[in-house]
Amino acid sequence: MPLSLAVEWYILVGPWVPLIALVFLCLWGWVTSTVWDKDTLYWHFNREGWNIAHLICGTLGFAIMILPMPVVWWPAVGFTAGLLVMWGSSIAYWIYHNRNVPEDQAFRVSAEGFRQRMAARSAARQQKAAAISVIDASGVARGLPAKDDPLFVVHMTMEDMLTPALVQRASSIELVPNRSGQYQVSQIVDGVRFRREPLDPGVANAVIDYIKRSAALDVADKRRRQMGDFTARFGTETHEIRVRSAGSTAGQTLTMDIDLKKRVDIKPKDLGLLPRQVEALDKATADLHGIVLVSAPAGNGRTTMLYSMLRRHDAFTANIRTLEFERLVLIDGVGHAEFKPEKGVDFATELRSVLRRDPTIVMIEDILDNRTAQEAAAPGMRGPLQYIGVRADSGLEALAKWAKAVGDLKIAAEPMKAVISCRLMRRLCDNCKVPYQPDPNQLRKLGLPPEQVKQLFKHSGKVIERNREETCPACGGLGYRGQTGAFEVMVFDSDARKLVAAGDLNGLKTHMRRIKTISIQEAALRKAIDGVTSIEEVIRITRTGQAPPAPQAEVA
Repeated sequence: MPLSLAVEWYILVGPWVPLIALVFLCLWGWVTSTVWDKDTLYWHFNREGWNIAHLICGTLGFAIMILPMPVVWWPAVGFTAGLLVMWGSSIAYWIYHNRNVPEDQAFRVSAEGFRQRMAARSAARQQKAAAISVIDASGVARGLPAKDDPLFVVHMTMEDMLTPALVQRASSIELVPNRSGQYQVSQIVDGVRFRREPLDPGVANAVIDYIKRSAALDVADKRRRQMGDFTARFGTETHEIRVRSAGSTAGQTLTMDIDLKKRVDIKPKDLGLLPRQVEALDKATADLHGIVLVSAPAGNGRTTMLYSMLRRHDAFTANIRTLEFERLVLIDGVGHAEFKPEKGVDFATELRSVLRRDPTIVMIEDILDNRTAQEAAAPGMRGPLQYIGVRADSGLEALAKWAKAVGDLKIAAEPMKAVISCRLMRRLCDNCKVPYQPDPNQLRKLGLPPEQVKQLFKHSGKVIERNREETCPACGGLGYRGQTGAFEVMVFDSDARKLVAAGDLNGLKTHMRRIKTISIQEAALRKAIDGVTSIEEVIRITRTGQAPPAPQAEVA
């Protein structure tokens, strides 16, 4: 009987099951040793722990697949169960990887991703001379000039300028004539300017004309301000480039904003507002009436905040309107209006037209003049909820500008609901930031209790790979990757409005401290304590009236 049973088991398992299981085991071994193991080394994950997990799952899964059982249905069920166990740790690692690396480095499985990888391999095989291909403003791909064409050198110079900027996630590139007669090339990465190698005037002007031609700008006009767009294809990625040119007695200037529309389209939860600030803002704007000033210094995310404020509301249950100089983001359900001076109607008149359409919420990009402010203030507290952009270094300065533009303190104070001000600061790279024990004296100077803050983080830009220091692959050696905001949200109660009406901004400042309004410095320090940024960044954005740039650095 035991012999008969053993024969039955052998027949039920069959010779094909171990063979197929062996094929899957070999595939599992290849993926584990060549893909996952190298990936853990690259990102400095727990290599030993993951390898043990893979080994346990692989061995156990293979054993389940070839395990004989005296039931007819076992080969199918057991084989499937074994596969799931074998690849369980791989699935877990996939999820872990995607949660702990930058979004653009996450693993993706899609037909489009496969197509892009195949296209990239094909491009590599062809060994193209150009790394960047240009699609002009009309949507036509501009071919690489022939090597004997003078424009070939111009194109390759443009590539030398664009490629490092795209690799290092720059938001913009600038070409400006300097005092020595050369053209200074700079790129902005996470709000900080980095100098590049300068260009001779002849080369720089040839590159500027080449780029202007791609953006359908008038090459012959070297003085008037012009703006246009073209697309740059770099590897498998496509980038929208906004080109702005102007002229002066020193020569032409050119600015290229990279993926501007993507950069200003941020969800409210990703802005960086603290939970208490979100709660206060929600409460202040719940009745959908009054005015919220949205302020920041130049380059600190004012436009991003305005769009994000609109996204806090449901555009399909509220009548939301905008008045913008240039629409960068299209929000479903929102009535976007762009101001066109050539129409012969001024900004204040356009705003009056928008307000007469009985909107629930209005976004106004800027206070262009006194009449604009007066039109916005006229409806008072009975009017729609208005988010108004103001370029200012602080919330109090924004409020002072608003009151001056309205011209009447009582009228300016009546509809005030809140003033939001922001400074952008760099986020520490999660892959290479270094923890350290802070100096108690430094903590006291910053107003932090040393007994409560035991650990902070600083930037590094380096990782240890096989006992050797290497440049961090995630941030490119900068130590920072991306930006976040430090906010001050001043919510106005009746007492605050009375102080504004009386012109007592010092009293208003005291009142805001009394009701425990979180200042920009306090918000920035909270992010440092949480490991989001460094103390150096906090000091950089709060040490003066406006956020100064970090020390400039040369970039090869």
